[in-house]
Amino acid sequence: MRRRLLGRENKDVADTLQELAYLYDIRGDKTFEALVRETLAIRRKVLGEEHRDTVSSLNDLGMFLLHHRDPADAEPILRQCLASNRKLLGEDHPDVGTAMGNLGLALQAKGDHAEAESLIRQALSISRKALGDRHLDIGIKLFNLAKPLRSQGKYDEAAAALEEALRITRAGLGEDHSRSIRFTVALALTRLEQGQASVAEPMVRRALQVHQRILPKDDPRLGQTKSVLGGVLTKLARYDEAEPLLLDAQRLLEDANEPGLEGEEARANLKRMVALYEAWGRPEQAARYRALVGPR
Repeated sequence: MRRRLLGRENKDVADTLQELAYLYDIRGDKTFEALVRETLAIRRKVLGEEHRDTVSSLNDLGMFLLHHRDPADAEPILRQCLASNRKLLGEDHPDVGTAMGNLGLALQAKGDHAEAESLIRQALSISRKALGDRHLDIGIKLFNLAKPLRSQGKYDEAAAALEEALRITRAGLGEDHSRSIRFTVALALTRLEQGQASVAEPMVRRALQVHQRILPKDDPRLGQTKSVLGGVLTKLARYDEAEPLLLDAQRLLEDANEPGLEGEEARANLKRMVALYEAWGRPEQAARYRALVGPR
């Protein structure tokens, strides 16, 4: 209706396109990318490069590329978002913290863990100052901070960040909210990396029970939770229990050859399957799954 009444290159048309794109994103439909690119093109022409709405569309595109394409493609876009937000809003605005945190995620995905940690810490500091210590956004940034900490072997710091993230999120959203469960799985994985498989097991089992209740049977998040539990059981030498969980996770997760973060969980599951079969004394099966991990 807006296109018919206002023409295709109009601010209100762009606003509607953005909302439609978000719906496609929630649904997991990659039509999202085309709609975001169209929205960005309209806003650049109608509003200019450094309008807040244009920067919002640029961020949407950068985050799509991070999750579904190549982090290297997302990085310059997210750097531009950060520079524009700083120019428009100053250093201490929450949107600057969000842009900084998003750039940190791209750098983490590229393997620049130290720089990612630094940026996400700065983003967390901005958010604490602007929003207080109990805002849900603080929980998200703490969860994101745990990623580069774990990658650098700073497991105690990562666990502390995730415990705080869980306290904030459970208080705001409830213990069984999908975000609380996601953070619980991350904490269980960190405990596993600390050599505390017996501590991790009840955490991830409860997460799996909630996920089985609230998620569709083919949801990839269910696959991730099963994969982490399979990794825990492998460490506990309960190989016959771990195998069906890891096989089912492989079915549920995306192709490991997918670019960006989309294939990351599938690659992690393949590595857990290799570890399972090596520990179980089945080298031929380990070799088969090792070949599927690929060069990433």
